[in-house]
Amino acid sequence: QVIMIAQHYSDPIELNNMGVRHIEENDKTSACDLLSTAVKLILKADSTGSSSTERNSPVKCNHFEWSNATNNSFPEKPCEVAVEQYVFSRGMYVYCQRSKMRHQSFNLSSDAKAAIAYNAGLAYHLLAIEKSDSILLRKASHMYRF
Repeated sequence: QVIMIAQHYSDPIELNNMGVRHIEENDKTSACDLLSTAVKLILKADSTGSSSTERNSPVKCNHFEWSNATNNSFPEKPCEVAVEQYVFSRGMYVYCQRSKMRHQSFNLSSDAKAAIAYNAGLAYHLLAIEKSDSILLRKASHMYRF
């Protein structure tokens, strides 16, 4: 059902913030679906966009905010996790000034794109740990490198 919801959104920022909410709610599968759709939208816009001289200036993202740390799949006591095993588990909300012209929502700043890619990597990383799945871990690695 989340995949169908994600397909109806064409705004990577909205998808990002929905995905971060799902990370907070410990629904990693839905977070992966939403955030990977956001990354795909960015990649599609970047590959089909006009030349840099014809593009509008990037949408200004004037506020980034860490999500709440509510991930229940990790030990509650810090001493239960070795330093080498620590995984950051907070996503990043992105808030941007909006133009009334919808096509500008894709011309995101590099900071906003980096935050969305980080969140996608985080969602896949957390899901990979939960499921002990090396394929999901490779997807996380790919998103982190975006």
